[in-house]
Amino acid sequence: MAHITSPRPTPQAHSVGVVPAKIVRAAQLITDRHRENLSLGDVADEVELSRERLSRLFHESLGITFSEYLVQVRLTTAREFLSDTDNTITEVAYDSGFQSLSQFNRSFAKLEGKTPSAFRKSTRSLQTKSRVAHN
Repeated sequence: MAHITSPRPTPQAHSVGVVPAKIVRAAQLITDRHRENLSLGDVADEVELSRERLSRLFHESLGITFSEYLVQVRLTTAREFLSDTDNTITEVAYDSGFQSLSQFNRSFAKLEGKTPSAFRKSTRSLQTKSRVAHN
């Protein structure tokens, strides 16, 4: 499968101040390894923080939880796969790092407001219209 690169969610300070370096490092690890079975404990070990400290700092710094950030990064990959490949929805889910199809469908619908299939259909429709307009 082709590796697709595009902008990923990046840490933005939620409150006044600078995002701590360990949170920036944690976010980069998530971006780099989001397709793996990645846990809060895995990332906490990598950035040398306790799970509790990483969780608290993540939420204080970014305004979302570790899990929410991980899902956002995975959904960015999933949207790319849905737009740019003919992989099945199940393949897209697992190739994006989700551990189950139901988790993927729930997360996708919650953040996108539509199913992965509906997203793919609307994206393909827009791509077709764009190609027709340019010809």
